[in-house]
Amino acid sequence: MGDLFGCPHVAHLQFYISFNFFLFFLISHRLTN
Repeated sequence: MGDLFGCPHVAHLQFYISFNFFLFFLISHRLTN
């Protein structure tokens, strides 16, 4: 996770974005119910 900010690779960015989107989806799904 150190080179995520140092020199971001495309794979790391995609994983980071998808993981954040998944967390956001879970949180919003929990709040709506």
